Amino acid sequence: MTDKRIKWRSIFQAGFFLAALLISFSWTENPVLNLYTLQLAAILLALFLLLSRLQKQKQNKFNPNFFLNIVILTMISLLLIFSTGGAVSPLFFLAYFLVFVISLFISPFISIVFAGALGFCILFSQPLQINTLTAVASLFLMSPLAYLLGRYFLQFMAKKGEIKILAKELKKQEKNIASEESSALLWLSLDFEETILSLLDFLQIQLSKPQINNPEKQKISRVYEKSKKLLQSGRLLKEKIDEETDK
Repeated sequence: MTDKRIKWRSIFQAGFFLAALLISFSWTENPVLNLYTLQLAAILLALFLLLSRLQKQKQNKFNPNFFLNIVILTMISLLLIFSTGGAVSPLFFLAYFLVFVISLFISPFISIVFAGALGFCILFSQPLQINTLTAVASLFLMSPLAYLLGRYFLQFMAKKGEIKILAKELKKQEKNIASEESSALLWLSLDFEETILSLLDFLQIQLSKPQINNPEKQKISRVYEKSKKLLQSGRLLKEKIDEETDK
């Protein structure tokens, strides 16, 4: 019963972040609603500050107020990113920040799901230009690092005994780790690898076009090499998760 509750909790939390992504993207894509993006961000910021003030009165960092704060922070960041150009936005670095925050304070696996969903959303909504491909590739590259860092962070803090609630959270995550690792392996084996292979095929086609000048070919070649390294790192992560599962 406990394992089922933990599993449903992870699904519930992932649903919140995916909903925040979908709402932010849909809002900024609508020409009328996009005019009020700053007003919506201000309202969310006021709600964030209110919940933060309530949060100071509690010691438990994993209460509902804290979780809602992370979701609100995610929506504010996504609204700013999407409304200022998406992958080419000067605020795109906030996407990296979100991936690490979700991994450290919510769940490492949810951070991978969020990064993948954000990357696919950008790929399917914006022209496949060099800057877009580079930004998405770097986001995918950050995901395995955030996943491992989130797990090691929880283990380190639990061993130090500095935050008791983190030790409890680690135990809950250990009970659910088999299910999450299976989901991560499935994602790495199917969605992740298939997407990167499709990207590599697309880049090869672009490189073979005679009308592309040398500077553009060099940029595409750099993205191609980074994508190959990203694919290799994903496969290494898959092997590492396999080893952890077999222990």
